[in-house]
Amino acid sequence: MKFSSALKFNAVADWWEDYIAYDVLKRYIYQLEKRQQRPDGIEPSYHDLEANEQTTLVDHTDSSDADSLFKPLLDRELQKIVKFYEAQETELLGELAALEQSITQQDEAGLEAGLNYMVEDEEDEEDDEEDEFNMSTRSEDFGKGSRHRRRKSSSVGYGTRFATGSIREEPTNRRRLSVSSSEAGDLDASVASLVPRPRSVSLVASGSRGPNASISPIGRARHLAGRLITMRDSITSAGDTIWTAKSSYALDTRLLFKRKITTLYVSFCALRSYVEVNHSGFRKILKKYDKVVYSELKDRYMHEVVETSAPFTAESRARMSDAITRLTDFYAKCVTNGDKSEALQQLKLYQREHIAWERNTV
Repeated sequence: MKFSSALKFNAVADWWEDYIAYDVLKRYIYQLEKRQQRPDGIEPSYHDLEANEQTTLVDHTDSSDADSLFKPLLDRELQKIVKFYEAQETELLGELAALEQSITQQDEAGLEAGLNYMVEDEEDEEDDEEDEFNMSTRSEDFGKGSRHRRRKSSSVGYGTRFATGSIREEPTNRRRLSVSSSEAGDLDASVASLVPRPRSVSLVASGSRGPNASISPIGRARHLAGRLITMRDSITSAGDTIWTAKSSYALDTRLLFKRKITTLYVSFCALRSYVEVNHSGFRKILKKYDKVVYSELKDRYMHEVVETSAPFTAESRARMSDAITRLTDFYAKCVTNGDKSEALQQLKLYQREHIAWERNTV
């Protein structure tokens, strides 16, 4: 596979403008080759059929002019890559430090933070049930008033419409659309039976939060079940940590940190791939340049310029590897119960799935 195709295949779509402009540099190399040819149109090479040798008729010993034209383009691409890498590295290392601090705080808080977690959930459920009760009460009062007005108007209109000898007299077999008082009473009773009523309406009106003020029987049952689950978890989780307990709070906490660690791991791996792809891009384009222009710029530029820049130094690579290792350790601690090999296997699986998803959606 040509490198231009491999670059498009392995690049992160959102970062495409910040990769090395390989195709642009390659086109410029061929332009430099044309400039080195003689202007009178003589063939730049001679083929000896007897000796089966091919030699060039143009002297390529001095390629300093081409180097002086091509190096500024390489420098510009390198500066672009260094600037982008430094910004991404700073952002990701900051997120890694914040993640580590969050894990430390979670260790210090332990399972006791789960008590506040359950209390907040119960308060939210009580608020929802209170809102439902207030809405149902208002709708019931509104329905009674509208039915009362409808019965009054219908009784008056009935006497007017069906008076003997009236022009508006209607056939006696037409169905009446009004509801009798007994039927309306039965409907009111049916609707009222579906509405959960509190034991004390005065408590609801005053806005007090009594234990039985605005909670339906179902809500009280949920409240009691939550308390029982909390007591059970506190007993069965004796000696466990937030990363090993089976309570709802512990499971939710581990799921949250699993998502954070996985997302950050994928981002660091993408940045490491960005560095590797661009390093290969510089090496490939310089190799093509030396071959086409008959220069020896590749080794000198790679060692003196590229490999001394921030993304490609040994220190930068070490920081990247250390960050990925720390994330693997965090995942093992928070998710796989200390199993680092399992943690690394799962993280690599998520990385492959993310890469496949990106390639299918680009």
